[in-house]
Amino acid sequence: MEWGRIGIMLDYYVANINDMASCKVKSHTESFTQNTATGTGLLFTVALLVTTLLVSHPSLASDTTPSSKAHKSGYDNEEGFAGPGSAVYELEKDDEEKNALIGIKAIDDLMQPWFNFKKDLNEKHGFQLGLAYTTTYQTTNDEITGMDDTAWSGVLRVTGKWELFNRGQANKGSLVFSVDNRANYRDTSPADFGGNVGFIAQPGYLFSDPDTVLVDLHWQQYLNDGKTGVVIGRYDPTDFMHVLGHKSPWTAFQNLNISLDSSIAYPDSGVGIGIGHWFDQTEAGQFYVLGGFNDANGKVTDEKMFEQGAEFFKYAEVGWSPTRDQRYTTNVHLTLWDVDERKHDAVDSAHGFAIAANYTLERVTYFAQYGRSDVDDPADPQIYERSINLGATMDMANSSNQAGLALNYGDMAAPGLDDQTVIEAYYRVQVTKNLALTPSVQHIKDPALNPSDDVTIFAMRVRLTL
Repeated sequence: MEWGRIGIMLDYYVANINDMASCKVKSHTESFTQNTATGTGLLFTVALLVTTLLVSHPSLASDTTPSSKAHKSGYDNEEGFAGPGSAVYELEKDDEEKNALIGIKAIDDLMQPWFNFKKDLNEKHGFQLGLAYTTTYQTTNDEITGMDDTAWSGVLRVTGKWELFNRGQANKGSLVFSVDNRANYRDTSPADFGGNVGFIAQPGYLFSDPDTVLVDLHWQQYLNDGKTGVVIGRYDPTDFMHVLGHKSPWTAFQNLNISLDSSIAYPDSGVGIGIGHWFDQTEAGQFYVLGGFNDANGKVTDEKMFEQGAEFFKYAEVGWSPTRDQRYTTNVHLTLWDVDERKHDAVDSAHGFAIAANYTLERVTYFAQYGRSDVDDPADPQIYERSINLGATMDMANSSNQAGLALNYGDMAAPGLDDQTVIEAYYRVQVTKNLALTPSVQHIKDPALNPSDDVTIFAMRVRLTL
């Protein structure tokens, strides 16, 4: 749909915020009509497939992957080009031993058989399994009159990785999947809470209410002694392109405009192919290139492939890090992107570029990014014509706690709307080895649909990992 025209009234924007988001933020806006029975069938199908394969192939190879950190179940993955929000990254990070605020030996002892079971699965079959429940509650005193002042949603995620080919070797291949059950506990979800305050984007992206959805189902293959990586199947392109170490809605910033880059017209999870290659290490560091394409109409609520035909989202990236191991903490890259016109949805084509960098000094990681896109039609799919992000995260000494502070400024792509600015701060507390609490605050200056009033949103995120 065309939106953002001068003269359209504010109440129309607010009433249609979901439609606007689906047109402007294809990345993580979902329809809320997913059938519960279909979702349950997805979970059952994945579980049945995994169980059948495990029984059929009790042991395919020995796992020789070394562990550099302490892990509860021995998960020490080579993430390749996958970012902090990806399934394989989550599996390893959730499995790391945490320095917790509270150590409760009885609980640790109670959970140990579960982690031993997961470790046994990994060592014997190359199968890794992760369970995580994350819930976010948001509230404000600055809602538009008549709108809800709270939003609350939870996500139960089941993640798996099965290393089926060349396990433990450089050129290994793995089947990766993740399935979410996303549910609201209030009438409004954090993903849609922006509409209640006149903000275009999502104050809590991924936290919505489509019921059960298949997020990932793809194959990851390494080639060329592990220097080249290929991903093919269903995945979220934001997990593999324009990646920096702070980009995880589960453990870091939650505002869409800060976590991602809203000058890019990302699609949601869908079928695609990506490839990346690390060049040889030099005294100057290590360079890489990556690129790929995805279904431009990808939706996390729809498993159909290219239902609207050959309409693609394409991207290419060149970057540098001192070493591969420092890709998330010290990195510079340039990303180019292009998306085709989507005729069925009356969405225009678009293209742009983004530059990003981060640098880690002891326990503090500083980051910055700048994105620019072409704007020539009211039906352009991206939120921003221009986006600027600045921020930092800090790991606390002798603990697994982390603080973060970031700012985003964006010029709206839609005509007739002013720029908007967001500041977000959080402090993540690792309460126990498997439970983290993250209070946060977002201050939105001049929200585009309600520019006369600044908005402050307070939030609490709870994450349990098993």
